[in-house]
Amino acid sequence: MTNTLKTQLVFHTQYMENYGAHSWDGEGECPQHWKAKGGTTYVIESSTLMSDPVSLEAIRALIQHKNDYSEVFIRAEVELPIEAKVCEEYETFMKIYRTLGGEYRVREITDNEKTMCMRSEISVKTYDHGLDHLRDRKFDRVVYELTNGEFARDEEELKTKLIEMGVEL
Repeated sequence: MTNTLKTQLVFHTQYMENYGAHSWDGEGECPQHWKAKGGTTYVIESSTLMSDPVSLEAIRALIQHKNDYSEVFIRAEVELPIEAKVCEEYETFMKIYRTLGGEYRVREITDNEKTMCMRSEISVKTYDHGLDHLRDRKFDRVVYELTNGEFARDEEELKTKLIEMGVEL
């Protein structure tokens, strides 16, 4: 559905790792030594999702998690104009959407011209996966768009296409 509100809902998360758990043997209380380790930016552009409290609570629950070893929590939730910058150009954000079957998924689009984090022959990488951090990764999908206009749908096909372009691997 098109966002008639012309806004986006942005979640900024914080990932924390418990360094005390690294040497914990699982007996008794887990030692606590938490360190901040970065985070992720999630964006919802669908007015249908943004206006549905049940969906928003489900999305928040899927984004966040906590156990003895790590934690992800939402540190900021803001509604911004649709054209507003949500993160730095070198960062990648994740767009949340709901499938016709009701699954919440994210689409992460990495523009290599901005991030320069991949081989120069790759223009864009699109990674689509379930929002749940405990998801079955066999349903994850990746598509690489190459500078010659071709597409590769997995790592093996990417290697083949790069070799065809004359790239030595």
